[in-house]
Amino acid sequence: MNRNYSMNRNYSWMWGLAAGFGIGALTMYLFDPDGGARRRALVTDKLGKWNRQLTDAVGAKGRDLANRGQGLMAETKHFLTGDAETGIPTVTGGQGPLVSEEPDNGSKRRIDYKRGGGFGNKTPGTVH
Repeated sequence: MNRNYSMNRNYSWMWGLAAGFGIGALTMYLFDPDGGARRRALVTDKLGKWNRQLTDAVGAKGRDLANRGQGLMAETKHFLTGDAETGIPTVTGGQGPLVSEEPDNGSKRRIDYKRGGGFGNKTPGTVH
């Protein structure tokens, strides 16, 4: 017979005994005639609070992920097709739309922006 198996089997009754004592103590604590009802109400309230917090957190994370997915789809569509409303063309080669802005002061200098690495970020390109 394997010595390690024999030792583990010999001590398994101790774990059962410790678990039995723990369950018995918890039962006495919760069903005590003097304060057991208050303790059970506290446990019920705590479990309800944790359930609401978990539900709220999961719901918020789900809404966040859904919104991020919609934003990613819109950015991808814009990147691939350009923007029909503003007439911004799509630059071939995967660089994204090219935006030209002319200053309001009547100058002929124009700044071209290329879409940067982040969503909606513009990085200055060349100045004409």
